[in-house]
Amino acid sequence: MAGIVQENLSLAQITRREVEMYAGDCGNCTLYPVLDDDNLTYTVVSMTEDRHSASVVVMAQIVRDMVVILEDTTDKPLMDALMVNAGVPRDKIILAYVGEKVPGTKYGENISLAQITRREVQLYAGECLNCELFSLLDDTQQIYAVVVLVETDRPASVMVMAQVIGDTVVILEDTTDKPLVDALMINGGVPRDKIVLAYKGEHRPESNP
Repeated sequence: MAGIVQENLSLAQITRREVEMYAGDCGNCTLYPVLDDDNLTYTVVSMTEDRHSASVVVMAQIVRDMVVILEDTTDKPLMDALMVNAGVPRDKIILAYVGEKVPGTKYGENISLAQITRREVQLYAGECLNCELFSLLDDTQQIYAVVVLVETDRPASVMVMAQVIGDTVVILEDTTDKPLVDALMINGGVPRDKIVLAYKGEHRPESNP
């Protein structure tokens, strides 16, 4: 790996490089990089030879001036690579996968409800077995969704969708095994009474005219 990074590299470029180093062959599997520069999210996914099983090996996202490591199952932690190879300070690295929290990312702090919802919905996007998960992010209408596109002729379907209406998050659809309501409450600190599960029949507030 490269030594201390040159000053003209951004934190996103550093993180992208270090995450990508985990990609390659691994015995009976292949490690694929998923590098999303638009959303500053960088992942390596393990896929078995029969393509029947896939899992996230390491995943990191840039949030403001910090690297948030969302998952790391490696025997050579990404945090060490960022610090040793690139000189990233420890206080600029958040180990979200072990419970560390990002300052200013919870409800009531210096972040809007729409920004929290956007962030949590967007984390569902990525690759899945025989399909792709695409994020649809409409900041004007404050509607955030992830749709599933399978590798067949079947039409796309909505996996999760939420809209911010006033001071409430309305979850319109959620077919995930890790419900958005939990992510909003645990990761974003959003109170349960500020979340409406419309897809389960809970009352939906009226939209602003």
